[in-house]
Amino acid sequence: WDGRWVYAPLGYRVLYDHLADPYERRNLFSAETYARRRRMLHVLMVAMAENHEDPALAALKRTASG
Repeated sequence: WDGRWVYAPLGYRVLYDHLADPYERRNLFSAETYARRRRMLHVLMVAMAENHEDPALAALKRTASG
């Protein structure tokens, strides 16, 4: 969650745009149009996990952004 986008690459694999879809009714994760956004959010998530020694870091690094 960055204030607009909700991104989760593990488990359910979701990408929601809260500006356009505040009720999270349209999962954009698989939409090719949002591939660049997924990659950008994935890089940010990995960086945050590294900075906070998050135990999910290894799984994040193994997971592609879609």
